[in-house]
Amino acid sequence: LNVANRWSEYESSGRVGLENVESEDASPSTTKISLIWRPIDQLMVRGSWGETFRAPSVVDLYAGQGESFPQATDPCVDDGWDDLSAEIQARCLADGVPDGGWDQPTGQLRALIGGNPDLVPETGDNLTVGFVWEPTFLDNFSATVDYWSIELEDAIQYFGTQATLDRCYNLGQELYCNLVDRAADGAVAGVNTTYFNAAERVAS
Repeated sequence: LNVANRWSEYESSGRVGLENVESEDASPSTTKISLIWRPIDQLMVRGSWGETFRAPSVVDLYAGQGESFPQATDPCVDDGWDDLSAEIQARCLADGVPDGGWDQPTGQLRALIGGNPDLVPETGDNLTVGFVWEPTFLDNFSATVDYWSIELEDAIQYFGTQATLDRCYNLGQELYCNLVDRAADGAVAGVNTTYFNAAERVAS
């Protein structure tokens, strides 16, 4: 049986434009408990549970914005405009796209990528349980069965250009529409992409 606890302290600050910015301080305490038990020679049972913590890195928080030109297609282009639902067309028109869509000349769009000084640390729990079976009647044979589960809160995630456009126009999530800049003729002038804290991320 192993029991461990770790206490840490994090502070970070940086410059955003001409301003000094201090990010949220954190003093996390994380615990881990693990067990390996062999009730008989042929069977080993094992399991662990632990808390996880990750503070955002300096790059996550304070990286300056830089240009990128990823592969992406605006849902509001003229090719396929007639196949869009009335709701999607209305969202495009509300953002200044001309009726009928705009002609996107290439398969790439301009994006701005940078840090987010409002990030908070991500926290979570992880669990692993399983066993190893090594029967004596089978030479050099062993079988392993394991289950694992990870749950993160405030998970530090990244949304790319295509995901931002799709969530704005196809799904109607206005938060992402605020990240899309358009020129006077309705063309995409740039998409602001950055790291953010997702409510939850689960894998098992």
